[in-house]
Amino acid sequence: MISRIVLAIDNDTPAEPVKMASELAELTGANVLVVHCDELDTYFDTGTWLKDDTELRTIIGTAVTQLRDQGVKARGVTVRTVSQEDTAQAIAHQGPEPASDILVLGLPRFHHLGGLFMGSVAADVAARITTPLLLVPCR
Repeated sequence: MISRIVLAIDNDTPAEPVKMASELAELTGANVLVVHCDELDTYFDTGTWLKDDTELRTIIGTAVTQLRDQGVKARGVTVRTVSQEDTAQAIAHQGPEPASDILVLGLPRFHHLGGLFMGSVAADVAARITTPLLLVPCR
């Protein structure tokens, strides 16, 4: 039984993963935790977060609002990270609250060279995840 869904989003998450999480939650009656990982701009011995978080709150808020508009119980959280590897680790461990039943993650469509040079958080998460993972292809 699915009672808790984690939806990992980023700045460019299209509608498909949010819609898929919404449909899955509607079918199962699950709650959705929307997780956004934000990498620190710089760090030395400790992290210093330099950005205004207005955009992040808007991104998370939009996803949570879309879910709630469909009757899904949802809330959002931002996790601060320092690298792509750290981001993948945070998503794989589902933010601050482990024990989700499934993780929904958008799968970006990179050009083959783009994926080679930039890597993929989705691939890093898939390598670390211990719960079911639903990768949603994005346009």
